[in-house]
Amino acid sequence: MSQDAFVVDPSGREQLVRSIVSQPAPRQTSPEPPAPPIPASVSRVAAEPPIDKTQLARSLVLLVGGALIVASLLFPPWAYTFQTAGISQVRKPAGYGFVLAPPTPEHLENGDDVLFGIVLDWSRLTAQVAALALLTTGGWLFAGPVETLVSLRGRIGPAFRRATRAMWGDMGR
Repeated sequence: MSQDAFVVDPSGREQLVRSIVSQPAPRQTSPEPPAPPIPASVSRVAAEPPIDKTQLARSLVLLVGGALIVASLLFPPWAYTFQTAGISQVRKPAGYGFVLAPPTPEHLENGDDVLFGIVLDWSRLTAQVAALALLTTGGWLFAGPVETLVSLRGRIGPAFRRATRAMWGDMGR
């Protein structure tokens, strides 16, 4: 660091004099040893929580079950209907088709007075969606920890026994 000052010499002239103000020298410290290398198995980033396999399995079961239910609603079962004069309506399965583009009805070649149609087969569709929902629920339960099933069994079992005893009594016990 330097300081500027004006000094008057013996002849009477002012002269600019620079003086260097000394500062204490920094202390010499011993050099620090280098840090040991970090093993590859240790991450420098904060550790992420472990993946919950139960939650992952349950999510997968719900995703697959939901996708199957949506697919069954988009491609429902159809039924052909036949109606002849004096005979009640007859239904025959027509397969599966897109909900906005049902299959075309079949026609007879002999020209009889027969009415043909195609309708959504609501009974098959309801049974199909109910079965998928039941399988998805069962898969969700079985994908969970064993403690969940044991506690569920512990709650349902006594309630079921009480209900059956109330309906049918002890039945000879």
